[in-house]
Amino acid sequence: MKISKRLQMIASMVHTEHIIDVGCDHGLLDVFLAKTRNIHCLACDISDNALNHARENIKLYGMETLVQTLCTDGLTGVQVTKDDTVILSGMGTHTVIHILEKRNDVEQCIISTHTDVPYLRDWMNQNGFAIQDECFILEHGIAYVIISFSKKEIQYDESDYEIGPILKTNLSYLTYLLNETQKIYQKIPLTHKIQKEKLKEKIDMIKFCIKKAK
Repeated sequence: MKISKRLQMIASMVHTEHIIDVGCDHGLLDVFLAKTRNIHCLACDISDNALNHARENIKLYGMETLVQTLCTDGLTGVQVTKDDTVILSGMGTHTVIHILEKRNDVEQCIISTHTDVPYLRDWMNQNGFAIQDECFILEHGIAYVIISFSKKEIQYDESDYEIGPILKTNLSYLTYLLNETQKIYQKIPLTHKIQKEKLKEKIDMIKFCIKKAK
């Protein structure tokens, strides 16, 4: 079966025999993991309509014994064990945090969010998580950052939060991030001095990382 590069990247980060896919949408990640790696999946979504599409795909590929579905808000009513990987993909950082701050039993998770990634890294670290892996992918002109976390105490510096402890050695990501940050910097009026100064600091930080990564 064929899935997007983003979902392939998420799948490559799974190292447990069971996943809980929050916001599963059409359930293609779950079906792929079940079909190719015999992984047990719980596909969750707040939308019963989305779950109906997921159920169709589960049935289409004959994965009913490995993939179950649950209509719920976030992780409400879901039992999480230390051997589960929780996947939170396709939602904003503040939604992800809203889901995780209600639980203290999540020990491994993979997050693909489209907003406030530095804030996500900071919040996760403040709540006892360390970054295990980070990936960057451009698909159909859309940039995705995917991060794998596990429970572990570790200290990071500012560039680890802002760019990523692993991604700050990734020249492809650094080049993309520099270009996007410079575009934003140019659009900000000169009167917004504090905002421009912060972005200039970020640009300098990215340039320093590029120099070290070469």
